[in-house]
Amino acid sequence: MDHFYENQGMLTTWIRNELGATVKDVSRLSSLTVKEIEDFEQGYTSNNEYDKCLRALIEYAGETDQSFTELMYRLYDVKSR
Repeated sequence: MDHFYENQGMLTTWIRNELGATVKDVSRLSSLTVKEIEDFEQGYTSNNEYDKCLRALIEYAGETDQSFTELMYRLYDVKSR
């Protein structure tokens, strides 16, 4: 496990949870399997999965009329405390 990828996985998990998306939603919107996403969220993969997950989450936010930008501001606010 690489701590860099583990942090990316934690970040996308947080975003996914804040949006109310499931791993299946991310899988549907990306070319990744549920297992690949779960492995990524645990820190076992690479930047390729990060890009695909992030794009899928942005698309999910659009589908569900949520502001991805506003979510990123909330993340910044939480991280800066």
